[in-house]
Amino acid sequence: MQVSSNIESWKIDTIKTLAQRGEGNRLEFKGILKHEATDDSTTSQSEWRHKLETEFTAFANAEGGTILFGITDSGKITGVPVPEERFNGFLNNLLSDVNPQLDLHTTEIPLPTDDEPPRVVLVVKVNEADTKPVQTSRASYYIRINESAQPMTRGMVQSTFLADEEQFSARRDLELRLEQYAAVYKDRFTDVDAASKSPPNFGEIQADALRDSITRFLRYGAYEPEAELMLKETLRVLDELDSLDERFHLYVRGDMIAFEYGRGEIADSSSDYKEINRRARDDLHQIADTLYHQIEPLADTDDLEFEA
Repeated sequence: MQVSSNIESWKIDTIKTLAQRGEGNRLEFKGILKHEATDDSTTSQSEWRHKLETEFTAFANAEGGTILFGITDSGKITGVPVPEERFNGFLNNLLSDVNPQLDLHTTEIPLPTDDEPPRVVLVVKVNEADTKPVQTSRASYYIRINESAQPMTRGMVQSTFLADEEQFSARRDLELRLEQYAAVYKDRFTDVDAASKSPPNFGEIQADALRDSITRFLRYGAYEPEAELMLKETLRVLDELDSLDERFHLYVRGDMIAFEYGRGEIADSSSDYKEINRRARDDLHQIADTLYHQIEPLADTDDLEFEA
């Protein structure tokens, strides 16, 4: 049976399938939801709570995972009683000292029994953290490896911090570049001066700097597929701009016959160059307009924050 990534669609048969498969690098079983103080218990409330923190943060520091409350380590489905407070509030209180806060999604799968109070399997999806590493209340770091949460080495923690800093830096640099271009576009490209005789100023767009920022963000950033597609299309538009820039300067130097801007021959008079300048300015404004409308929707995504 194939298990959907959407936990809201899970049924009791899904739980049975997962229980049979057993724990793994993306799946953890927990037989109980609350600490049970018994005479033979060797685990204190604080130790039990910290153990739970390690499981959650380990998934967040890796690629995410799912914790099923109400299934023992051996795969027996026992369920947990429904608490008086909502599960989300209960978990938030339990994990309140984890830093940064976790991104969790929960759902309840009722067991087909007549038990009172009713019992359920609580499904908690732990999403991979946007900001890593996530630490427990004791300022310790864990990562999911195979079937358990393992302490992160000093080197792992340092590299994770560095990666997160690089990710933040790449995102902020791109946000500034996009905001800068939006301002330049509104100031220089919204109105076309048809009477102007000057050559187009390709440098105003700062295509190389914008391309470098996008490339760096795509290398280090955490983003949704929609943003990735829009940024890759933006790179394509920048390539068109480079091609236009190169053609224009070849025409001006007389290295190419001016098929597009001239009259089928090398420009040899001031009137020819005026026509080349005019058409090149028109094309530049068209590309600048395309570029802006490609960038503008990025301001509405969750991946980037800038004023378009």
